[in-house]
Amino acid sequence: VLVKDVQAGMAVWTTDKTGRRVSGVVTKTSKVSVPPTHQMVHLVLDDGRELLVSTGHPTVDGRIVGDLVTGDLYDRAHVVASDRVIYGGEATYDILPSGETGYYWANGILLDNTLR
Repeated sequence: VLVKDVQAGMAVWTTDKTGRRVSGVVTKTSKVSVPPTHQMVHLVLDDGRELLVSTGHPTVDGRIVGDLVTGDLYDRAHVVASDRVIYGGEATYDILPSGETGYYWANGILLDNTLR
């Protein structure tokens, strides 16, 4: 499901404080308008997972996505690319899952949220 189509009340996978995958529900969503020049990170991991994500989006280990560089370990894989690209969309989106951490998987990559 595309993040822009996710709505409050939908089921989502999150983690508990021990890192165990648990089911949750989306408690809040956000849509933030961005200019045509807005940059995103095209994040690619060495296990094939990839994601287009805002540069300032928080990671689960306390960093932001825009600070990840080639060779970094993230979500049990190494970063092979973290290229900044022009987004071209009109808005960015985020979700807040229920549970202890607020973490969720976006295209298979575990992220924190921006909605605390």
